[in-house]
Amino acid sequence: MKLLLKNKNAYFLKPDTQMAGLLLYGANPARIQKKKNQFINALLGLKAKEEMRLTIISAGDLRKEPSLLIDAMKTQGFFPGRRCILIENASDRLATLIQSVLMERKNGDAHILITAPLLSPRSSLRKLFESSNNVYIAPIFDDPPSQEEVAAEIKTYNLPHIEQDALEQLLYLGQSLSPDEFSQTLKKISLYKVSDSSSLTYNETKELAPYLIEAGIEEATNIIAEGRTSEVGPLLKKLESQGINLVHICVSTTTHFKKLYRVSNDSSGPEMGIRNLKPPVPFNKSARLLRQVKSWNSTKLSSAISLLCNLDIELRSNSNAPNNARVERAMIRLSLISRR
Repeated sequence: MKLLLKNKNAYFLKPDTQMAGLLLYGANPARIQKKKNQFINALLGLKAKEEMRLTIISAGDLRKEPSLLIDAMKTQGFFPGRRCILIENASDRLATLIQSVLMERKNGDAHILITAPLLSPRSSLRKLFESSNNVYIAPIFDDPPSQEEVAAEIKTYNLPHIEQDALEQLLYLGQSLSPDEFSQTLKKISLYKVSDSSSLTYNETKELAPYLIEAGIEEATNIIAEGRTSEVGPLLKKLESQGINLVHICVSTTTHFKKLYRVSNDSSGPEMGIRNLKPPVPFNKSARLLRQVKSWNSTKLSSAISLLCNLDIELRSNSNAPNNARVERAMIRLSLISRR
């Protein structure tokens, strides 16, 4: 049965040990990996691998030798405690086998955790877990985590007292960075404070989180290019309050729009234009870039680049007008161009 969104975060931290299994599926492998590890640590504890209470079976091995699953579920290990079987990258080809094994499961048998890529509503594996009362299914969406999820992640690193402005900084990071980047940042902060019981300050967080500026500016640039005008002002003010100079956004946005212009004018088409970019665009960002290119044309992009170049000249002049306010007005105007 479906794990409701309001119960999902709590469940990963405190699983129901009476349930037979859990299926995690989604399009982002990094987020699946994070939830998988969180669930295993909560269900089995941190020594599960050392005590051989976690059995990992690949989907390929299971297709070749179906008996591996029932044998692993029934086998009793040397160490006491709950056991779990992990099957990664499962597909509908395993649905019938998993269904038969779940029907034979009894109290005391190993829990079954399955991860899968994005499954359609017609997926037999998805239907199996949605219709069964002794298993849960949890879609992992590629959305920024909630503040509650970020706060729960911060707590796992046993940091000393965190000052309010530093906590706000961490919450912002947790919603801006990828799960791996945020975990790396928390590990770095944890190591930095390992022998220091004083409160974590805003300045310490800012120094130890080098991704903050890059992530914030990149998101602002994308919002501008996507014409999401209502979000531009609030995000720029948020970045400014985080200590980010909005002049950096002007430089980054100019670079981004020149990239869009090159892609838009590639003789082989925008898809090939993205592939031809140097340095290469990461795979997980190319689809978003392509959507942005399709909402612009050469004329609009020329106007955007002209606006940005004029803004750059103004910012280098000796005008007494506040730079951040000037940048904000220009970025709002720029976001409107694609919608004309």
